[in-house]
Amino acid sequence: MKLLIGIIAGVTIMTLWHILGWPWIGWMFTRIEPETPADWMGKDRTWIKGVLQP
Repeated sequence: MKLLIGIIAGVTIMTLWHILGWPWIGWMFTRIEPETPADWMGKDRTWIKGVLQP
């Protein structure tokens, strides 16, 4: 009975992985952060009394 439950659980997990897509599986197992481009600057904004500061 335990073997049957294990097989059913494995088939269910593989089916869900196929439905959700392989890129999601790669993200789940690797979680490698993409590199930030060298010329990237943050887009922080400062508001003082409702006025956007440069």
